[in-house]
Amino acid sequence: MDDRSLIRTAVEELLRFDVNRGPGMPRYLTEDVELGGEVIPKGSRTLSVIDAANRDERMFPDPDELDLSRSPNRHLSFGAGSHYCLGQALARTELQVTLEILLERLPGLALAIPSAELVRREGLLTDGFEQVPVVW
Repeated sequence: MDDRSLIRTAVEELLRFDVNRGPGMPRYLTEDVELGGEVIPKGSRTLSVIDAANRDERMFPDPDELDLSRSPNRHLSFGAGSHYCLGQALARTELQVTLEILLERLPGLALAIPSAELVRREGLLTDGFEQVPVVW
């Protein structure tokens, strides 16, 4: 990344684009909710699939494209409302600082294999990669 001014928007886009691939966040409805012309009654249990929300074409033009300059970026990777992650500010700061340091200290850092060959390690709350081989 040549333009360091994109670090903040890049972090937000990476959070939107590559959110947890888990089955969804369980929620218990405390009131009736209308969704798509149907009423889901109070007391129902639902799954909020954040990945689907973060790829909603009504909110994100070209949602399947990674755009490091995307702004505004109202992703839901840290939840919303009463379920908004308390640690989101720290997580964003850690990601921004890490990216800045990697770009500064290891400017030639690159994947040693094609990104399509990276193997995901999946879990219920987080995921990542089994290995990320790099060259420098």
